[in-house]
Amino acid sequence: MYYPFMPIVRERHCGKIYHSMELEYMQVDEQYDRSIHPRFSHHVARPPLPSLEAVMTEYSKIQLLEKLYRNNPRLCSYLYSCLNNTSLRWCGKCGKCKRLSAFCETIGIEKSLIGMQEGISHEPEEGALTKLYWQSLDTYKSRSNGLTS
Repeated sequence: MYYPFMPIVRERHCGKIYHSMELEYMQVDEQYDRSIHPRFSHHVARPPLPSLEAVMTEYSKIQLLEKLYRNNPRLCSYLYSCLNNTSLRWCGKCGKCKRLSAFCETIGIEKSLIGMQEGISHEPEEGALTKLYWQSLDTYKSRSNGLTS
């Protein structure tokens, strides 16, 4: 998405673009698109175009969601990440729906705030990246319960 945004970037005289991503994405070596992985994103921008800087990479996805919710709950209403784009805002069956449902319940976010229905299964799906997301959820839960420092 870097190059399609260049007209807006030029119009606004931006000197740097920040690209935020979660810790789990930083940890996986199986990138779907190497150009957006922080190890490679610095190669995307070519002078004199603005640089592309990775930020917020030290936070897991559930930590990022909690930060967003604690700092500005109204922004959560814009959250949408379903992979299926059915007639419902959230299909309730894809991996993203399952994870976000579990994250909301763990953090204490009312699912109605993001337009998500109740009763979504939290059965983990396969894959290296998704495994890291579920591990982050377990780590978050254990820290929230005071089981780790």
